Amino acid sequence: MTGDENDDGINNGGASDVLVTESQNPLNGYQQLGELRLRLFYTAEHVLPVEFYKPLQMNLVKSLTLQPFCASPAGILEYLPSVDILTIARPLMKIFVQAELIRPLLRILCSDDILKCQDVNTLFRSQSLATKIIHEQMKFFGHHYLVISIKPVIDMIYCESKCCEIDPMKLKQGDSLESNKLNLIVYGEIAFSRVVDSSHRCPLVLREMFSDLRELARQHFPGREDIQRLVLSSFIIMRFFAAALMNPKSFGLKRDQPEGVVCRTLVLLSKILQRLSNCVVSANSLTEKEPWLSSVLERFTDEQHRLAMLKFLNAISMAENATDVNGENLSVVRDGFFIERKIREKRRILRNLVNQKRRYVVLTENEICWQKTKADAEPKGRMRLQEVNQIEPVVDAKNVFRIASPDCEIQFQAPSTVEMNEWIVQIQKQRKRQLMIALRTNESNDAFEIDTERELEAIHAILYENAETLKQWKNTLEGTEIPVGHPCIPSALQDQLKNSENPEQAKQLFYSTLQEILHSTLLIEKSHDEIVNRYIKQIRYGKGTRELPIGDDNYLLLKSRFRKSTDKI
Repeated sequence: MTGDENDDGINNGGASDVLVTESQNPLNGYQQLGELRLRLFYTAEHVLPVEFYKPLQMNLVKSLTLQPFCASPAGILEYLPSVDILTIARPLMKIFVQAELIRPLLRILCSDDILKCQDVNTLFRSQSLATKIIHEQMKFFGHHYLVISIKPVIDMIYCESKCCEIDPMKLKQGDSLESNKLNLIVYGEIAFSRVVDSSHRCPLVLREMFSDLRELARQHFPGREDIQRLVLSSFIIMRFFAAALMNPKSFGLKRDQPEGVVCRTLVLLSKILQRLSNCVVSANSLTEKEPWLSSVLERFTDEQHRLAMLKFLNAISMAENATDVNGENLSVVRDGFFIERKIREKRRILRNLVNQKRRYVVLTENEICWQKTKADAEPKGRMRLQEVNQIEPVVDAKNVFRIASPDCEIQFQAPSTVEMNEWIVQIQKQRKRQLMIALRTNESNDAFEIDTERELEAIHAILYENAETLKQWKNTLEGTEIPVGHPCIPSALQDQLKNSENPEQAKQLFYSTLQEILHSTLLIEKSHDEIVNRYIKQIRYGKGTRELPIGDDNYLLLKSRFRKSTDKI
């Protein structure tokens, strides 16, 4: 066994590599097939049942209704000193996703970021709580999206290891600049196509997020579509696709970080994607930071590539299915003129003829609609294919077929039997396709399991570690002088409170929030102490349980490194 271990054989919070070899195999009489290396991770965490975290959870959710947000329990987290904002963003994102409140949270945070921004060119480029939560949400929900979009390109680059270096200062002896340039262009075109052609695979939760971002930009900067595109590209390109190309390991696309030629190729592809994105969102000509890259960038910043990127940004910022609302992406599968038949019992032929009306019928990827004439702007009726439960010919009626859903039924008479059969086949085909998409979406959503208790414990641990700071902030509001060495209320937070609509009310809200946080933190910490002490007592007196068998050192380990005291709260 390799790796750092304690005397008791436990590697706390780390990983151990276990190499199983023939000498360790008691079945030495069998032929050795090879060696197996396992990487084992061990962490000891103490997480309470969810009911113990209810006060904290309610305080976080209540933050969405409080103004100003910076004085709320969730808003205060961003201003805690010496806290990595990522450790706040990740659990906070999952807590609000689980509560189905992530969209209002991000709207509040992003609106605050927009109001704070002094230069639109740097909008959402800082490491704020909003940008970190969005980044974590993209990584959480977008992993499969990356796997089916750009991972094949990354795998190809790893496998082929072709040199793409075009910087003359970095070329090695024997390298061909033209050959390297061609390699880079080929990889670049493939990567670009995989990105811009992937909008239909973008998860709905991310499209909703991008739609909200675009709407916020439109509200704050009316008439500035370039800023809307800037906001979108800042995340989907800069912090998602380009970042995943630059560092595939951190996005779970590769186990090991790329090295050498592969690393350089991925860096260059990331640069191309970023520069193309900047070209799309910028009204001004781009500066040439790296002249040696200009000849390649000229190819990727032409009108064709620019329009493709624009179309992609538009598609991924549609809240509903892109094929539902974006006319450009809504493919017409089949269209033609039919006779609409009224659904009634058999009557005289003359009455049947009177009830017949000519209709222009259009079948798209997700619905069938009909109207009086081809020139009509609005359809007379429509039926979503996901809702269709019957498509069949009508017995004893020539070339007539019926389409039915729980809420609607209609019959059309085709010009011929061949035409009728073609339409039935196409409708069934598109209906199955829509059902598969819906099934895939449901399965995809079910795959994202969130351990709410664990995420709430992560937030609690941060609040506990900063309990003394929160206590001193509360004392400051009461007029007590802060002891030397303790951080004051951050100036950015003080400015936010002073510049609110009602500064005095904001100050009072801030004070109440501090009280509630300290109270809920104390309750949770006392529960931790009580439960751990009870389990330690069971171990000490030899009373094992199924959940805590005798000899299990987990709680002894926890006790040895458990929190110091609840006195500081």
